[in-house]
Amino acid sequence: MNSDLFNQIRILPIDRIIPFEQLPSIDPDLTVSDCHLVRDPFLVAPLDNEHYVLLDDTDTFAELISCGVTELPVQIIGCNQVSITSPRLGLDGFSFEDLSRLASKYPEEIRLSEKLDNTTDNTALRLCFDFADRPPVYAYLNHPKSGGCPRALQLIFETIEYRGGYQPEVRLDGLTPRLMRRRNYTCLLTLPNPTLADIERAALDRRYYPLRIVSVSTALRALQIDLSVAVLTSDLPLSEKEAYLRDLIVYRHQSSRTSSYEGRIYLFNR
Repeated sequence: MNSDLFNQIRILPIDRIIPFEQLPSIDPDLTVSDCHLVRDPFLVAPLDNEHYVLLDDTDTFAELISCGVTELPVQIIGCNQVSITSPRLGLDGFSFEDLSRLASKYPEEIRLSEKLDNTTDNTALRLCFDFADRPPVYAYLNHPKSGGCPRALQLIFETIEYRGGYQPEVRLDGLTPRLMRRRNYTCLLTLPNPTLADIERAALDRRYYPLRIVSVSTALRALQIDLSVAVLTSDLPLSEKEAYLRDLIVYRHQSSRTSSYEGRIYLFNR
């Protein structure tokens, strides 16, 4: 077992974990009885002396909050262990006219160009909208120096959601981007990769990124701890819950019920 990874696994009160993405809408009638297991530990990074930023699986996080769970298993990683990317997105129903209206309404925050402009202030965010019926259009968004999600990006995604939503583009070997258009997206959107500072500031200032437009990965990942929600919601002290989780992982390892892939991904209940 990788000792560094083992030491990254803890249990934290949920109020010390702050998402950087907007929380999705969840069924308000969910209760603890609807949640049985926490499959994977949540990936988090230190935000300040007390809090951590949630880096993945915001959907499950929101569901567990709605169920009344108040403590969660996490994998705590350092800032130097994070890789952040933005997948290309397929947009449904969003048109050039929608983008033009936004730029006209918010000219100080959104500027459009049909040419790649390398002279633009490097603090601006550059988005590429590759529409199905016209050449690509570049949108330059005013980006606060403090980081976080720009208001202009939030405004654009509000319209995208209203028009039909978005999905990360699925790439298959041997298919070109043009062939991928057979999914009937009206546009493919390429976003710049945010920095960890952007993500941290989004969490601290509550200027959240739209859901699932940022992907975070790490060199070492723990999966499949399968921790019972009954343990998390019991009256045991937090320290005893952590001890139980660690003993459970060690027991599974000694029983040959764990495995790893390329020394990077560890499954703790295969």
